[in-house]
Amino acid sequence: MGGITNATDAVEFFLAGASAVTVGMYNFVEPAAAVRVIEGLRDYLKRHRIPGVGQLVGALTTG
Repeated sequence: MGGITNATDAVEFFLAGASAVTVGMYNFVEPAAAVRVIEGLRDYLKRHRIPGVGQLVGALTTG
């Protein structure tokens, strides 16, 4: 299991039920990673007209 390195990772974790995510060790590789994740999440929410991250949490459903 890997960590969060971009907004897509964060969205996937939220959809799977995570209520919070952290960039963690990737900050050492890319110091601006957390900022990019936040900006990417904002863009994703705006593009999909989702009012907040809370609406993503656990939204993934399976057959």
